[in-house]
Amino acid sequence: VQSTHPDPAFGVFEVAVGDWVPPHEVPAGLTAVAGTRLGDVALPAPTDAGAWAWVHPDDLLTTPGTTTHKALYTPTDTDSNSYCPVLVDVPVEVYLEKTVTVKGKTQRLRVYNPNNVLPDGAKFEALAVTEHEHLDDDHEIEHLLAYDLSLLDASGNPLHMPLDAPVELCFEVLDGLDKDELEVVLVQEFDDAEFEETLANLDGASWVTVKTNHFSPYVLIDKLTPEEKGVQVQDDPGPKNNVTTGNLATQITVAGLGMTLVLALGIMLRLITSERKFEE
Repeated sequence: VQSTHPDPAFGVFEVAVGDWVPPHEVPAGLTAVAGTRLGDVALPAPTDAGAWAWVHPDDLLTTPGTTTHKALYTPTDTDSNSYCPVLVDVPVEVYLEKTVTVKGKTQRLRVYNPNNVLPDGAKFEALAVTEHEHLDDDHEIEHLLAYDLSLLDASGNPLHMPLDAPVELCFEVLDGLDKDELEVVLVQEFDDAEFEETLANLDGASWVTVKTNHFSPYVLIDKLTPEEKGVQVQDDPGPKNNVTTGNLATQITVAGLGMTLVLALGIMLRLITSERKFEE
């Protein structure tokens, strides 16, 4: 550092700035729903080494996606002039969330914006409906939840679709649904669009997530398993259980018929029980 002091002895001197910066780790994994006050986003708890605080705790988080905000880390040891407080940019992932009531149960839906394609103040609207008339009839359905979903700008106008890049659409998995058999479908007039679903644990709950660039009618389907469809794979039972009636060449497998009836009855009872369990 060059000094302006007239004495040449004060011309140049060194300052070990690094010695004043306390060791610290930038907080990570912070998330918040859009509209949250920054001060309500929890920073790491104080420790013997120091404490964190937001510089502008009254700021509102209105932009979906990952944004950075100033936080001050104040070390405990400041008296000896070894360390000084340090200002840090801390990332916060802001998401959109709506709650709907479907079949008497409360369900959360979220939109994450990892590609930063949603504008500041974007809004997410979600409505649970009974059904969608254009849903293709080739889906194998045990339970079906239907929604009308839309994304709006800050003024309440629908965003242009498709989006320039995909966002992540997340459905909370309700009790009574088989999370391993869930399918998310975008309902369209001609051919429905299907996705590659992923499961995640968020805030202590299970969620199914898809990447999409279009918001429109959606359904969440709990698919029938092969057992629930009554598909039975058997080895050839052999001729010992075959009975030939009259002069007909048709063979009736008595044991196989009995097993089929028992299986069908079991499937019916399972479906009835599953439906009651989901709607309770």
